[in-house]
Amino acid sequence: MVTPPPGSDRVAVELAELRGEIRTAFAELNGRPDLALQRTAATESDITALEERVSSLERVRWPLPSLAALAG
Repeated sequence: MVTPPPGSDRVAVELAELRGEIRTAFAELNGRPDLALQRTAATESDITALEERVSSLERVRWPLPSLAALAG
């Protein structure tokens, strides 16, 4: 029978802890793309709403310089 080298139990414990830390890190990384996609969707929605507001303001504003020129 082969006896394990001294300290091999500690190596096994360290490897198990490392494995757990790696699993935790991967779980955190897997959640980040989902969060990034949600933020991107929200940002796109905000941009679309702002574009609509700017367009409506531009439509209302364009005759003002013409009216000022006519009035002058």
